[in-house]
Amino acid sequence: MTAGASTPNWIINRVCRTLETIPYRKARGALSIFFRFQRVLLLTNIYVSIGAGCLCYACSLLQGITQWAPYVLITMLYIQSMHILNNLTGIREDKYNDPDRASFYNSHKGMLSFFSAMAGGMGLLTALAMGVFPFLVLLAMSLMGLSYNRRWIPRHKGSRYRSLKDIPGSKTILIALAWGIVTSVFPPLSETGTLTATNLLVFLMAALLVLVRTAFFDILDIQGDRVIGKGTVPVLLGETASMRLLKVLLGVVLLLMVIPSAAGLTSTLGYLLALCPLCMLALFTAHERGALVSWILLQFLVDTCFVLAGGLWFVWTLLP
Repeated sequence: MTAGASTPNWIINRVCRTLETIPYRKARGALSIFFRFQRVLLLTNIYVSIGAGCLCYACSLLQGITQWAPYVLITMLYIQSMHILNNLTGIREDKYNDPDRASFYNSHKGMLSFFSAMAGGMGLLTALAMGVFPFLVLLAMSLMGLSYNRRWIPRHKGSRYRSLKDIPGSKTILIALAWGIVTSVFPPLSETGTLTATNLLVFLMAALLVLVRTAFFDILDIQGDRVIGKGTVPVLLGETASMRLLKVLLGVVLLLMVIPSAAGLTSTLGYLLALCPLCMLALFTAHERGALVSWILLQFLVDTCFVLAGGLWFVWTLLP
């Protein structure tokens, strides 16, 4: 595909994302079924919620929590609810960054709003069944998620920052914090009511890994975000500097997985989990070299790094 020198990158990316789906839409048989299934998993945020559940699963095992099932379920429901809500309120930028998703959410607003509310409600009911304290913690997190887009400062005050959404870089950081809390802090806090240094180390590991994921997708959307004036981390730092930062953070995550396991602070699962940041680094490198040009495949593979975190548990159980 060719374009003039004055053609904005976001238009080129938009056309590329549309063109890459054509062969799959026309394909028949297993390939067509796989593409449609993959697309539905990504558009409805089911796959990212599965990845979040797998991350919670791994974090629970690292911290010695054996009753992990309710926490994994709550994590999946919470992430499902919040990500659908985030996409519903982000249709404007998706018209530039991901027109397929924008069209999907425009066409199914009612159904997706219902699914978001249902997932959030089921998560709260599950937490309530575990006790008042877990319920209150999850309720507070849900209210904070709902307040992200709320305008707290009236328009006549003249402030540029009328909501959390208006603060540059807030979305990337708050998503990482929310994932980190629900996957690694919520389980031990609900179990014991307190947090240890080990819990905080696992939280830092999980939050940084999600921060890298979110910031990488922001890099892919940088042109569209600039058009609408959205202040994401890549927009603030620039694409090249952001990629360097993400690679450094992946190195930090790798150390946070290996060193606590070597010191006996967490289980030996940390050694296997080190494959997750390494796989993510390999995907970033492949993308930079132009080996991964399909947006759908790239997004699917990046989120698979989180699914891998849960799948590695089965390998870990086979170790002596």
